[in-house]
Amino acid sequence: MIPEPARGRARTSAKDAPSGVEELSECLGDERSARALVEWAETMAVTVRPTHPKWAPSGKGYTGAVLAAVTITPGPGIVVVKLCPADQRAEHAAHTRARRASELRGDFARQHLTQQLYPPHPVGDGRLLTFQSPAGDDLRDVVTMAQLNDEDLRSTFRIVVTGLVADWNQGLESKDTELVSVSEFLRRELDTSVAEGGSARAYGAGNPNLRPDTTWIEIGGIVLPNPLTMTVGDAELPDPRILVVHGLAHGDLHLHNALVPLRRGTLCPDAFRLIDLSTFADDAPLTRDVATLMLSVLAERAPTGLIDEHELALLRHVVDPRDAYVPRIVPELALLVDDLHSASTDVAPGGWHALWVDQLLLSVLATALRFTTYEDLGAARRWRFFRMAAHAGGELLSRHGVTPPSSAPAISPPSQAGTAGRASTTTRATTVAVRETDVHVAAPPPPNTVLPPANAAAPPVNRLPVPHMAPAVPTDFVDRPAEGTDLLRSLLTAAAAGERVPTEGHSAVGLISSVTGVHGTGGFGKTTLAAWVCHHPEVRAAFPDGVLWAQLGQDPPRQRIIAWARDLVTLLTGTEPPVYATVEAAGEHLGATLEGRRVLLVVDDVWRREDVEPFLRGGSGCVRLVTTRRPGVLEASAPLIRIDRMSSAQSLNLLAAGVEGADNTTLLPLFERSGNWPLALRLLNGVLRSMVHRSGMALPDVVGEMAEELDRYGLAGPSTPTRPPAPARWKPRSTSASTNWPGSRAPAAVPWDGWRPWPASRRTSTSPTAGSRGSGE
Repeated sequence: MIPEPARGRARTSAKDAPSGVEELSECLGDERSARALVEWAETMAVTVRPTHPKWAPSGKGYTGAVLAAVTITPGPGIVVVKLCPADQRAEHAAHTRARRASELRGDFARQHLTQQLYPPHPVGDGRLLTFQSPAGDDLRDVVTMAQLNDEDLRSTFRIVVTGLVADWNQGLESKDTELVSVSEFLRRELDTSVAEGGSARAYGAGNPNLRPDTTWIEIGGIVLPNPLTMTVGDAELPDPRILVVHGLAHGDLHLHNALVPLRRGTLCPDAFRLIDLSTFADDAPLTRDVATLMLSVLAERAPTGLIDEHELALLRHVVDPRDAYVPRIVPELALLVDDLHSASTDVAPGGWHALWVDQLLLSVLATALRFTTYEDLGAARRWRFFRMAAHAGGELLSRHGVTPPSSAPAISPPSQAGTAGRASTTTRATTVAVRETDVHVAAPPPPNTVLPPANAAAPPVNRLPVPHMAPAVPTDFVDRPAEGTDLLRSLLTAAAAGERVPTEGHSAVGLISSVTGVHGTGGFGKTTLAAWVCHHPEVRAAFPDGVLWAQLGQDPPRQRIIAWARDLVTLLTGTEPPVYATVEAAGEHLGATLEGRRVLLVVDDVWRREDVEPFLRGGSGCVRLVTTRRPGVLEASAPLIRIDRMSSAQSLNLLAAGVEGADNTTLLPLFERSGNWPLALRLLNGVLRSMVHRSGMALPDVVGEMAEELDRYGLAGPSTPTRPPAPARWKPRSTSASTNWPGSRAPAAVPWDGWRPWPASRRTSTSPTAGSRGSGE
């Protein structure tokens, strides 16, 4: 819950407390961010001071993010302020999504996730200030899992893994499964790192025999599948399909992202906290976090320099624990591996055990390959993780009856000449260019034990990260082939044209015509389709200088437009632009900055032409994508892709997403009342999934009761394209089960707990949310 601004005036201000700015500058690292924090305090009418003695986290971490502890009074007291670099603007949104998804599943979010106490505040140069609750009652009494001794680490690992699966995801019994090929699973998990030129392939390029088309390799006298080839789905290498369970995942859960409080000197692992949820996913393989945490333990605790026999025994014991390997492993290390395995597999009850073990093995393969891209691990550990990936692949194929050939090309560690100077550029679809997780701890970790997350290397010297600001595509995204193909074709055509706009004199900048518009009624999925096309591989390749995104909304104040222009210029140049006196000046400078850059600039949710004009100036080589409810905001010559109601098949797919046992006949009553409106379908799907899961009611009964509610109260659905409709209204009502839904079997909690659609008689333009955008935009 966001604290309300206090009455009165902040006592720390940029004008009357220079010493306060100076102290905050020491915490945050520069004066500009300190002044931004003071300005925020003035707006909130609170006082912000550094803690005394100064809190000492372990530096900036790998993202370049800065952490500082301050006191905010009146208000929450001690707060951790995080100064996020410009390429991490999506972090707050990811935290919010994680908490919202978790709040439907008990108390896990309250007990184990850090809370964002206030909305983020812009520094003015592209960076953001975020405000997080401390991970414990006292920042001085919090440690990371990396700082625990082996015994405490083993017990805490078990508690965290159990919490992830049994509490956060409410066990495996409630989950459905998806049949996925090994190659498809690996490509999803590793994304661009296994594409041509990706960081995992770059690691393998140091060995001439380790080509993507080499299906089998020999390492240490053992023939194993090439894990890089397993990501391709090569016809010469078997590609079995396995059942995969999905759910909520942190996404980058290494030892420095799990904190454990101490109370009166006693470790309290049951009160662990997860930090840095910027890679959160609500539909990830459930084994992703388990495998990442397991391998991060091995990265820090398993010594290198073992003799060949002991190294082989360790790798085999990790992928397939056997008593025969234990005598050849250091006792403490063997105990650690045994405990990690038992904790990771004990969460799977009887009939789920074999399915879970196979999926965990596949996640170990994917995670080990990802770890090969972390240059900070050093050559020995990166080679260990490549061998681990190969052994995991071999074990997985052997369980599916695959026999390796008698011989294969011998592989040795990649030469340093082949990998030197290569920056790890592994990225996920929800991250921006190169990002790494900061360390949010009370004291520095032991030397030489830092585990970088997936995008481990800093950008090359003197080269700014390539921005990619597009939001993540929802996990329940339903493909719209006709509109998607038209939009993709329009953008690629404009990119190929590379149109250069003539100018008059050195200072004149004209409007360019390479603009594509996405037009449709509110809630029909314009923003979602725009996000989808931004993540399309062909679009990423067509715009190598990045994807920019600005969201305007209805009646944006002039200062918001100016602020967007400043942030975009800062992202592109790495320097703070001058203060713009007018919107026109901001547009002129942005256009000049865009000149010659092959960039896609998305301007989302535009209502008036004058609001979008500053983003259409100059920039030969830049293509604009504008989403709007009103086609008149664009020139008549601009390609216009209309987003209308979904087809019946698309609507039923969205309505049935994640609903166990759903079929078209059963869902027909809800489908008929949805108007093929994506926003309404997504809302109904969320309520449906939660009621089926929590109430114990049969699916037809749930559908029938929801249909009765819709018949009684109606649904504020789309009207005509010329008059933007209001999204579905959700009105609070009693939390009593007898009044939430008809009958006494109402669920204890559903998405939008205890909320219902506005009755038809109250659907007016004076409703508090009239004209607002819905999540289906």
